[in-house]
Amino acid sequence: MMANERVRIGNVQVAKILFDFVNEEVLPDMNIDSDTFWSGAELIIAELSPHRMHEGKCTDITTYKTFLYDIGYLLPQTNDENFQINTINVDNEISAQVAPQLVVPLVDARRCSLHDALYSTDAISDCDSCERTNENNQKRGEKVISFTRKFLDQSIPLTSNFSHTDAIQYSIVNGEVKVRNLFRQIGNQIISCDKGVPHAIVFVHHDLHIEIQIDRKNCRNDIAGIKGVIIESALTTIVDCEDSIAVVDVYDKIQLNRNWLSLMKGNLEARFMKGNKTIVRNRSLLFVRHVGHLLFTDAILNNDNQEIPEGILDALITTLIAVHNLNDRTKDNIKNSHKGSIYIVKPKQHGPVGIMDEECRTTVNRSVCIRESKDRLVFIDTGFLDRTGDEMHTSMEAGSLMQKTQMKDTKWFMAYERNNVEKGLKWGLSGTAQIGKGMWALPDMMAAMIEQKISHLKAGATCAWVPSSTAATLHALHYHQVDVFARQIELIASCSLSNNYLDDLLTIPILRTTLTSEEIQREFDCNAQGILGYVVRWIDLGIGCSKVLDIDNIGSMEDRTTLRISSRLMANWLRHEIITKQQVIQTFQRIIQVVDQQNVDNAEYRSVAINLDQILLFKLHWSLYSMEINNQMDVQNSFYIVDDENSKRDNNKTILVNEFSLGNLFFFG
Repeated sequence: MMANERVRIGNVQVAKILFDFVNEEVLPDMNIDSDTFWSGAELIIAELSPHRMHEGKCTDITTYKTFLYDIGYLLPQTNDENFQINTINVDNEISAQVAPQLVVPLVDARRCSLHDALYSTDAISDCDSCERTNENNQKRGEKVISFTRKFLDQSIPLTSNFSHTDAIQYSIVNGEVKVRNLFRQIGNQIISCDKGVPHAIVFVHHDLHIEIQIDRKNCRNDIAGIKGVIIESALTTIVDCEDSIAVVDVYDKIQLNRNWLSLMKGNLEARFMKGNKTIVRNRSLLFVRHVGHLLFTDAILNNDNQEIPEGILDALITTLIAVHNLNDRTKDNIKNSHKGSIYIVKPKQHGPVGIMDEECRTTVNRSVCIRESKDRLVFIDTGFLDRTGDEMHTSMEAGSLMQKTQMKDTKWFMAYERNNVEKGLKWGLSGTAQIGKGMWALPDMMAAMIEQKISHLKAGATCAWVPSSTAATLHALHYHQVDVFARQIELIASCSLSNNYLDDLLTIPILRTTLTSEEIQREFDCNAQGILGYVVRWIDLGIGCSKVLDIDNIGSMEDRTTLRISSRLMANWLRHEIITKQQVIQTFQRIIQVVDQQNVDNAEYRSVAINLDQILLFKLHWSLYSMEINNQMDVQNSFYIVDDENSKRDNNKTILVNEFSLGNLFFFG
């Protein structure tokens, strides 16, 4: 079936393959007929799609303000000190429990082995003959056991200050846990165990589960026969339709939604072999994150034969699919939400309804944003890359901006992080909704994460993003070390939740010092390498989020936000003549050879440097760059179909490319 075949429904034209997918795979077994759904979709598209209908300079500020008020972009600022959020039917994983949060992976990290996470990462040092090997390294194993015992001492301590390190046997006698000759009262801690010599004992600490697994027959290296310690890790996962995936056409969009449909019906599962045993993953509580407002899709065309915003299509289809999980016909009665809720993340929102705080306007109107969504709010968070990218975009004409690596030390960024937590606590999110913090993007640096990421909890966050199930397991240790709800009570008591950070938030991060030529080139090299290193994997390999080596060969998890922040800084430095066009060309010519070398062992990688003049990724179109710096418009909406003989699209040998700032140098695929 050709993607250009369409079905007209009123004033819109729907790609027939999308129309058939919804009618044949989604709507059956639902109390919604096809005509009702598609006619409703047509009305939503007509009402919410208009964009740039008032182009041109605004000379009448009164008319302009009236327009912004009329469309709901501006709201009267009130001093309503009494409102609290009133969201009902929120699952405990969001309202009552605090834990790491995964983004993107359709794998489970709800319960993971602490032993495995420690053994396989630098959380345990490789020194003293403790290297990570495929075969069991007994010395490294001993360090893992020692680390785990100390964790148990902190989280489920034994009476009279005895240590789990000295335990030689765990047993159950008269409903109590017996460790050596010591008795530990059950209280509300232990929730499940076998009688006698147990195979497993499950404890609860800070409302998170810790399972001690026992196998004395096969675990002779452990004096107490502990086979492993399983800890509850990522309670919630955001399944992404946005920055971290590569969805370029209606075929990809349908496959993405088919995966979401299988998750909501409960018939998609992940299996893998561990030794000679098949492991079937369990489930986290799932959110779904939609595409932001910057992208459009030809899956549906409007009355003017124009593409519609992809975020509207996501809202229509993913929500419809999620209704499946609210009925009783899912496989094995699997429920994503036991409270009958659907959890959606809408990114790139500008105030007054922004919840993910990624844009300047949302930041300075945070309280209004929360108030407008007070009856359905379950999640707020911050994000360094997107928010910094918008800060650069907003302040493009203000002057030369400081280096990307310095942004976290600025007034606006520190105020941004504090403002999010304090406004969330002020308006009643504690115990009802998540207050989130950003991603740890260095998956190979778990020891550093263990040392540093605890600061998110101390700042009052109830969840923070991690790049993998292993990282979730290790970050989960922090939630046993910090009683987050108690910490939030301390924050409420110790600081004024009426702090006005507006002046700090509006402090533009102008470069205050004169950089040396070496510092300028170093910053430019880092940004160029990050962009090219990511894009060659995205466009050529179709990988939306992956570990990309930086200029120092350190792996970092990257997605489209890498392009947003790095390209904006480059555009700013070009605009204010810190760098020149010739430097841009020379830098990318040099850095692309570094990227080639970093991918030399990847059989699917196509060298860019050897065909530099012909490579799509390297064509500079400065007219698009001029649009960015002269008109102050976000140019992320320019789409082109580009011939590519090596494209994975066998039907028409094309790929969809979204051009990013700074000319056609930076692409979205």
